[in-house]
Amino acid sequence: DGLYGRYLKLNSPHKLSLYLAARKPVIVWSYSALAEFVVSHNLGISVSSLHEISSKIHSLSDMEKRKMITAVTKYSDILRNGKMLTGLVNS
Repeated sequence: DGLYGRYLKLNSPHKLSLYLAARKPVIVWSYSALAEFVVSHNLGISVSSLHEISSKIHSLSDMEKRKMITAVTKYSDILRNGKMLTGLVNS
């Protein structure tokens, strides 16, 4: 809510990269700037409220969890090997 809530809708937190580099799926606020990216790339889940976290995690099937871990592992390797920066420099 308020000014901080509006800020979070636009902010791209650096912690996201740190968690993904550590091969950890992430949980993001549904209204954050990164929610669509995280969900569309299967790097974690988005929630509107902290109260949703447990039910969202428990509702994931084993297949969905495996796909998420695979996606996070691939993205982690990209981040840790500097491929994001290399792609930007070479374009």
